Amino acid sequence: MTLNQHFDERGLTFFEMLMVLFILSILLLLPILSFPSLQSEKSPDEIAEGLKKDLIMAQHLAMTTGRTVYVIFNLHQQTLVIRHHSAEIIYEKPFDYGQRLSFSSPLSHNNISFNQFGHPRLSGSFDLIVASQTYRFTIYLGKGMIDYYQR
Repeated sequence: MTLNQHFDERGLTFFEMLMVLFILSILLLLPILSFPSLQSEKSPDEIAEGLKKDLIMAQHLAMTTGRTVYVIFNLHQQTLVIRHHSAEIIYEKPFDYGQRLSFSSPLSHNNISFNQFGHPRLSGSFDLIVASQTYRFTIYLGKGMIDYYQR
């Protein structure tokens, strides 16, 4: 019996097959792991939509808990904080809304609040500037509608 005939009859062992699969999986993952910036980059439209969803989440949270909810944009620490009061932080995340966020009156204090019925305390607009694109967000009194458009 020659070496080729012995190998054909025997095949690969379980351990050898696992090693081949392990090496192939590493080779397949290398291109994905070497380009992490391609995965995490969001388009300006996705960032604007994400901010709108965060505001709507805060509004719904106010309605479901029956308590006032504050959305605070901490520009120094680059975080978005949703809280009931100063000691009770509900949600905090890194601020990924681009380089600039500018508030115009009456939303001049970098915070937005919704009462227990989901109505905003103040109406107004603010601009979100991502890369070279500007988005105007408007919060309306009454039903508390949140809208944005690209300028």
